[in-house]
Amino acid sequence: SERGLGTPATRASIIEGLISQEYIARDGRDLLATRRGIELIALLERIGLKTLTSPSLTGEWEYKLKQMEQASLGRESFMDGIKKLTGEIVKRVHDFQEAQQQVELPEMDLDCPCCHAHGLKNTLDAVSCRSCKFSIRKVISGREMADEELKTLIVDGRTGILQGFTSRFGKPFEAGLELNDKCRATLYFPAREEDESAVNEEAVKAASVTVPGMGEHDVMETAKAWKLPTLTAGKENTPVSVARTILGREIPLDQVLKILSEGKSDLMKGFISQRTKRPFDAYLVFNAKLGKIGFEFPPREKKYPARKAAGSGKNAKESKESKGKEGKPKAK
Repeated sequence: SERGLGTPATRASIIEGLISQEYIARDGRDLLATRRGIELIALLERIGLKTLTSPSLTGEWEYKLKQMEQASLGRESFMDGIKKLTGEIVKRVHDFQEAQQQVELPEMDLDCPCCHAHGLKNTLDAVSCRSCKFSIRKVISGREMADEELKTLIVDGRTGILQGFTSRFGKPFEAGLELNDKCRATLYFPAREEDESAVNEEAVKAASVTVPGMGEHDVMETAKAWKLPTLTAGKENTPVSVARTILGREIPLDQVLKILSEGKSDLMKGFISQRTKRPFDAYLVFNAKLGKIGFEFPPREKKYPARKAAGSGKNAKESKESKGKEGKPKAK
């Protein structure tokens, strides 16, 4: 009980700090560790600083702060402990970094795809060129790349579709790697079946809608989506479409028209979270700049009514009258 994690206000500010630094992220009303946060914890354990990932350290500091409040621990003693721990952290990180840089694997007998210099430096973390700034990390989106995969990427400029990547929310996905015009490794994604069959997919006009600032457009009905071929948005000017079913909830035409014309649907019930499998209610909103459909959640309802201040109201008056001159209850 003496080794807690601080006040509720302190915990709230810590959570907001973790979100702003992208170590955790909000998913509706849940908090999820991001890939960046998971990788940081794994790195600290590799360095030998597992104590920084444990709440017991914060609890110990809270206990010592309470001792200082009670004058049973001096400030100098507390600060000496903080300085000692900080020095140890810096030294371990520095030693680990130096050790990583000194470990060099056999050179890759390949030409640099940027400057065409022969021979690429090969370390535990990356494959890089000694003559220019070309470099490819060996861990991409949470996936450790094999040397053969890196060689294929460097020689051919592209790999096939690979499994084992993880998103910033920790969800697995498959993708391929390719070198862009600046010789940087970027992800590309497999074509979805519905995209491949889109050319042969029958589309029937369902309605017309006026999108504010973007004119009037036909809404075409297909088996899997409501499509607007003449309404494009985003950097690649992709035609706007709304899936017929989103998270298990069917999206009717009247709501599609409302989303596009007013920017927001009615409150829709029955969406199913992919992560928790629990139902939730939300509005669907249209981002005209990106041409994307997103969620907006209704405000939370207050579960508990506000309590009246102690010592007010009828009960307080009766309690006061029942006491004697010395503030003690009257004898019956």
